[in-house]
Amino acid sequence: MKLKNRILACVLTVMLVMPSFVAMAEEAPSVSENAIQETDTSTDAKKAAESSVDATKSEEEDSEENEIQSLSANAIPNPPEIDVVLYNTENCEIGVMSQEMSDYLEQLYEKGETDAAENYLWRFRYVKQWDTFNPDGSYTINIPEPNPFFPYEVEFTSEGTSTREWFLSPEDSVEVGEHTFQVSATIDDTALTQMTLEVAGDTVVVYPERKSFTNDGDGSQTLSLIPLKTQKLDTVDLRDYSPVELTMVKVKPVYGKKDVNSLKIAWKEYYDSNGNYIINNAYDALDLSGGIKNYSSTTDWEMIVGDADQLNPENVRYILPIWSPSAYDWTTPLIYAQDSQGNRSEVQHDEPYWSSSELYTDISYREIEDKDIYVSLQMDHSIFAGTHLSSVKVVKGIYDTPSEAVQALASNDVTAQLLCKDMAPSSAGYKVTDRYEMEFTMLAYNAAGDLIGCAPFSLSLYTENDYISLRLYKKTEEENILLDGFYR
Repeated sequence: MKLKNRILACVLTVMLVMPSFVAMAEEAPSVSENAIQETDTSTDAKKAAESSVDATKSEEEDSEENEIQSLSANAIPNPPEIDVVLYNTENCEIGVMSQEMSDYLEQLYEKGETDAAENYLWRFRYVKQWDTFNPDGSYTINIPEPNPFFPYEVEFTSEGTSTREWFLSPEDSVEVGEHTFQVSATIDDTALTQMTLEVAGDTVVVYPERKSFTNDGDGSQTLSLIPLKTQKLDTVDLRDYSPVELTMVKVKPVYGKKDVNSLKIAWKEYYDSNGNYIINNAYDALDLSGGIKNYSSTTDWEMIVGDADQLNPENVRYILPIWSPSAYDWTTPLIYAQDSQGNRSEVQHDEPYWSSSELYTDISYREIEDKDIYVSLQMDHSIFAGTHLSSVKVVKGIYDTPSEAVQALASNDVTAQLLCKDMAPSSAGYKVTDRYEMEFTMLAYNAAGDLIGCAPFSLSLYTENDYISLRLYKKTEEENILLDGFYR
C-alpha cells in the first residue's frame, strides 16, 4: 500500500510536469534559429568586452598621466649653487642670496619641505635677516645710523672668509665675491661725515675707530642719552713726517654739502685735566705734535666741532689719536770750548735726548772750565720717509704763532749760528751765555719755500761733576741711624 502510494505520487508528479514540457516545446525555436541567435549574441558580447577593455585602458592611461603630472608638480627641484654674501654694519649679520636660491627656497616652503630648506641653509643658521641681490648681481647696503662717518667700515663674509672693507665715501663701492656692494645713507648736513688732515701739503684721511663686530643686535642704531655725542677716531700714523711738520696741521671737516667755513673747533689734549680748550676756525693750523720727543708716541686730541660750545648737543666730540714720530737721531749737537786766545776744542757729550721739546745733553765741566762755549745743531731730515722738510730757520726766543716767529726773523735770526756746519773756525756756532734752557723757535719750509711748521724748543747743556758721597750713621743694637749726608 505504501509503495503504491509512492508510485501514485510519482505519476501525479509526472502528470503535473508534462504540461510545462509541452508548452516549452511549442515555444522553443528551431535549431537553425537558435544557432543564428547564439551567433549574434556572441558578437555583441565580444564587442562589449572589447569596448570595456578599451575604456579600461583609456582610464588607466589617463590615471597614469595624471599621476606623472602630480609627481612632477610635487617633485623637489635640484638646488642651485650657493651664492651668498653676509655683511655686518656692526651688530647683526645680514645675508644676501641669489634670486635662484630665493626661488628654490620659496618652492620648498610652498611644498611643506621645511626640513629641506633648513638643511640647505644650515651653514647660515645664525643669520637673522635675508635679502636678494639685484638682477645685475649688485646690492645696496642701507646704513642704519643717520650721518654716518666715512670711511665707513663693513664686515663681509664670502665662502667662509671674512674681510673688512671700507667705503671711502657715500659714492664708493667695493667688490666682494664677484658682487658689487654700494651704500645708502641719510645725510642731512647737520653732522660731520668726513675729516681729513693736511700735513705739510699732504692730505691724510681720518678713519673712524675700527669696529668690534658682533651678531647680538638687530642692525639698528643704539641711541645715546649722553648730551654730547662722542666719536672715537682711529689712530692717524704720522711717523713718516718730522716733528716740526706736525705743529701746523689743518683739520678739514666735511658736513655733507654744507659750507664749513663758519665752523669752530675747540681742542685740547684729551687727558689735560685743566680743561684748557683752544678755539680755532675750521682749516686753521693746529699743533698736534704733542711736543718733540726722543721716542715715538701717541697723543689723544679732543676736538669739539660745531660752534665750540661744549654743552651744545648739536656738537660732536671727536677723540683723535695722533701717532707722532721719534726725534732720535734727528738733531745732534756739536759743542766746542774756546779759550781767550781763540783756541778751541770739541767737547765730548753724552747722547742727546729730546723730552717735551727740550733737547739736552751732559758735558764735562773740566772741558769747559774758564772757556767760552759754542754749540751748533746738525740736523738729518732724511730719517723721516715722508717729510717735505727742505730747510729750517731758527729764531731766538719763544713765539706763540708762526706769523710772530716769522716777523722776529728780522731781528733775532740765529740760523747761521745755531745750524752752523763748520765749527772749526774761531767763534763759529752759537755762543752760549746760559747753559740751561736756551729758548728758540724752529721754522720749517718745503722746497717751494712754503712755511710748513713752527716748533718752539729749548736747549740745555748740563755738566757732570766728580764727587764723593759721604753718609754718617750711628750704629745701635737695633738699627743704623743716618746722622747726616753731604757731597764733595
